[in-house]
Amino acid sequence: MKFRSGFVSNSSSSSYICEVCGDTFETWDEGISHFNLVMCRDYEHLFCEDHRINPNDDGNYTMYEIENEENRIDSKHCPICQLEHVTDFMALMYAAKRLNVTVESLKRDISEDFENYEQFDDYIFGEESSFDVELTAHVHGIKAGNKELAHKAARELVVKNPMMLDITYCE
Repeated sequence: MKFRSGFVSNSSSSSYICEVCGDTFETWDEGISHFNLVMCRDYEHLFCEDHRINPNDDGNYTMYEIENEENRIDSKHCPICQLEHVTDFMALMYAAKRLNVTVESLKRDISEDFENYEQFDDYIFGEESSFDVELTAHVHGIKAGNKELAHKAARELVVKNPMMLDITYCE
């Protein structure tokens, strides 16, 4: 997916979003391999290499190059294709199919039933179930080139081990 803004010369800017963890990557001329991202060969799901599943017997993953694009991975290694990760979009499409409605009719109903997002939010989540929660992770000894990389490494560590989190504020 490419996003452009402002004046664009011979270079184009690209933004990549991991469909599993939501991390975003922005660049001017780099491809997905620069960010350790892989794309599912069959359905073009884009995700961080760390999310790959089902390695081959030799511990590696089946990779492809399609139309000069590197880092294409077999769908048996894709957490989305193997339904280990269900995206919000998949859930929405499934709900629409189960309810025998279209996404467009759901959008129309939302616009007609609510005056603003606050009303919609109260309807979906209810005023009584709204909480502000602040989580603190206890992570020490992260070695990284800069603070941003240290924060990213700490976040990845906490995602893999949620027991590092403490609820410090809840209202």
